[in-house]
Amino acid sequence: MVVGLGRFGTAVAESLIRMGHEVLGVDEDAERVQRLSDQLTHTVQADTTDVETLRQLGACDFASAVVGIGSDVEASVLTTLALVDLGVPTMGKSHQRTPRSHPGANRRAPCRLSRSADGRAGRAHGDRADDRLYRIR
Repeated sequence: MVVGLGRFGTAVAESLIRMGHEVLGVDEDAERVQRLSDQLTHTVQADTTDVETLRQLGACDFASAVVGIGSDVEASVLTTLALVDLGVPTMGKSHQRTPRSHPGANRRAPCRLSRSADGRAGRAHGDRADDRLYRIR
């Protein structure tokens, strides 16, 4: 399942089709849905921020979902949360700011995961990120 059929979502959906996967492409924009209707297995115009809508679309039947909504951060977050509520593993388009627009970009220290005294993973600021990797449980 690919939600958001802009440049990113379309590229992901087309790649999945080339790899032999069935893809449900979902977008609010009817024009995008129509444009991709011949290329994807299924396309639907829908508001994916509602968990009931996703349930009716059969989101639970998919092994995973890619959320490629880049133009509306709120819709992207709400869609991701709705998919998580349904138990669908999600991957999404990153909503990163450019370094200039990030208010503390030059002051941020790199961080890495480290073990605390009780053996649980946590973050240690100011350390090199490539020293060690730990799994967060």
